Amino acid sequence: MGESDMVTIYRNGEALGDNLFAALLTQILVDNGIAAQFWHYDESMRNLMTCPIATSFQEPTHLCTYAPESTWDGRSILRKIVDNCQRELGLRTPLRITRATPPVTYYDIPEIEKVNVVLGTASGAWSPYRNWPYFDILKDQLTPAGITWKDITTTRGVACLNWAKKADLYVGLETGTSHYVATVINRGLVLQSGYSNRQYWNWYGYRSIEEPVECGNCFLQSGCPNNHKCMVNISVERVFDVIVEMLNE
Repeated sequence: MGESDMVTIYRNGEALGDNLFAALLTQILVDNGIAAQFWHYDESMRNLMTCPIATSFQEPTHLCTYAPESTWDGRSILRKIVDNCQRELGLRTPLRITRATPPVTYYDIPEIEKVNVVLGTASGAWSPYRNWPYFDILKDQLTPAGITWKDITTTRGVACLNWAKKADLYVGLETGTSHYVATVINRGLVLQSGYSNRQYWNWYGYRSIEEPVECGNCFLQSGCPNNHKCMVNISVERVFDVIVEMLNE
């Protein structure tokens, strides 16, 4: 294809993170002088984004993909997405990564009030090993310490961004919610599992807590042979202490 042709970037699934990547790739292509637009069959998903939006599914198209996600080769997930796109579309000019966070819609919702910490407590269904099992215990420690919090895991759209933007700190996991709120809050803490690593996934500067494990960068979806120790061994006390430290900075 020629670099002047319109490219429609799409994801078929409902996963927020996947579609944020597709919108981010769309904007990166536009920044590189490539005519591109984002498409999703769900209008509400399209309305989350501020990159150029397609009104219909048009050719030529590109499925935003970072597969194969099975080994760590030194590239971030975003670099994989950009490299795959360049190769599959046959683009002659190397693509520069021009931004780290996706282009998303934001407007103020006045009734949403400030809290100290917003929490993203569950990752998507892709791999259970990205989850941390102690969030309920952490919540029980935050409240008596006078730290107000809001769990935004199931909060959608602009409301999710409002809670994050008005908070002092975001604490979450390797998942789409963390990528989404990074557009509005730059003070974040990611509890990073051994599924991958912060260099692969967390390129926008959030602080991370990681438990070094010999089986790290496993990219497993099932069959963990080590009882999920990469996350089980991250104690509530350790996370609580870092939260307090970051709130006091």
